[in-house]
Amino acid sequence: MDNELLEKAFRIHQRLCNLPKDESVKGMYGKSPQGNSNATGNASDFVVAEDTSRYDGVGFQFDRGGSPRLVHLGDLVVHGDLTGKWLAKVARGLGCKKPVHDLIVVGNLKVLGDLFDDVGLGLSVSGDVACNFLDSGRGHKEVLGNLTSIFGILGRGNDGVLKVGGVVDAPYIVVDDQQMPRTAQCEYIYIEGAEGFDAESVGIGHCTGAKHGWGWHYYEDPESYLKPEVLSEDDGFDPYGFFDLVKSGLNPFLSPSP
Repeated sequence: MDNELLEKAFRIHQRLCNLPKDESVKGMYGKSPQGNSNATGNASDFVVAEDTSRYDGVGFQFDRGGSPRLVHLGDLVVHGDLTGKWLAKVARGLGCKKPVHDLIVVGNLKVLGDLFDDVGLGLSVSGDVACNFLDSGRGHKEVLGNLTSIFGILGRGNDGVLKVGGVVDAPYIVVDDQQMPRTAQCEYIYIEGAEGFDAESVGIGHCTGAKHGWGWHYYEDPESYLKPEVLSEDDGFDPYGFFDLVKSGLNPFLSPSP
């Protein structure tokens, strides 16, 4: 067992524990409240548009065949979780009767909760994005600025895409075959693993530079570094169990040797 990895995990854990418990990280010491999200700003800041060509400069490049998109002009702050259900609720409040799955923000986006892709959420932001936790699923997401995710990033499946034009600040990056960033500017741990992966098949990144796969060398015997709560009953990897520990203020890795 390599104690260097466990020491890094412990430093990351300590860093998260020492973050201030203020409004900027609201809810970070527990699960964010589902279904209670609301946005700051005036309703006039939102537009439902089917023709979004005027926002091409934002970088939104994925076409849903003329489906309407929700556009926010200016910086947006969401108090609670930003999900596809939240997006649909806002659109209905603006009188839109068609399904809306995409959000364009002409400005910065701050989520005082989780950014959770529950329905193939499409997202394009011209500025920076900050949230407690980013769960990137089937939707296409593009951030032209920096991305800060306090607890980390989970990328699920190769149907989705996460592009970041600036730097990434996230302590844990867990990826299941998704096109997305795999490095961060802060001290971080990269994990290649999906729900149900055999514990021995999980890749915990040691260093970059490999010629195959995603360019990583991995630690051997990955299951020997993780706490039992991170492994399901059949010893498969549980990414949500991993982040549940992180969000609860616990270290998902074992303690380093003295």
